Amino acid sequence: MATNDKDTSWKVKVRRFKSVSAGTTTDDLLEIPQKYLCASQWLKCQKPLGRPVNTNMAVKFIRNFLDDHQSLVDQFGYAEHNWESPDPKVKDFFIHAKQYFDKIAKLNYAMSLDKNMALKILSQPGCEGLRFYLCEKKMDGDVLEEAKAKNIPISSDQMETSLVVVGFDICGKDLNYQYPKDATVQDGNTGAIVPSGAGKKAIKDIKMQSLNVEYVTPPPGSGGGIVPQTGEQDPDEFVLLKYAKNQ
Repeated sequence: MATNDKDTSWKVKVRRFKSVSAGTTTDDLLEIPQKYLCASQWLKCQKPLGRPVNTNMAVKFIRNFLDDHQSLVDQFGYAEHNWESPDPKVKDFFIHAKQYFDKIAKLNYAMSLDKNMALKILSQPGCEGLRFYLCEKKMDGDVLEEAKAKNIPISSDQMETSLVVVGFDICGKDLNYQYPKDATVQDGNTGAIVPSGAGKKAIKDIKMQSLNVEYVTPPPGSGGGIVPQTGEQDPDEFVLLKYAKNQ
């Protein structure tokens, strides 16, 4: 469904077959038009939901993320050893902050969604695209076992970064969800999925209105979401990440 007639386009390198000589090709530039923006949520800024970038930009963006978090690791590490405070909680804060950002800076996997799940979400009536929410979840049992096998210290309640995926509609809203109509609330936080706060009751249950997906952790042996030991290479599957780390 078209909601905007603003044209955008980008060019990509392609290899064309020559019509006069079977089996031979020639390099060329192909211009791909993007005639419409689908979701009215972004019409104000007149930008498409996702912009194509070349490989250099993609790797640079990944590197920026890693460098930014490594800088925070260094800052918290310096504060941990140089901050003078009679309160031990202050030092504990710096230690935990450093550990958290170090985990992100040494991230050794990407979050993947296979086409089976992507197409199931996109094929729902009224779905215009995919939305990704950052989240955390407890590590799967097989990932914890892999960590133990590598002698990596890790607790059974260790959290890992993940994504929740949901479709969105033409108005840019999570597909078929209405806040707060879909929720069942309760007094008290016992058994609640979201605690009470800001004058609102705790949320006991939210009716499932469309297909939601949580990304699948890479299988054991390909990283499994575990920060590698010093000197260990990241999994070969995540090529752009390896470029960003210059491994």
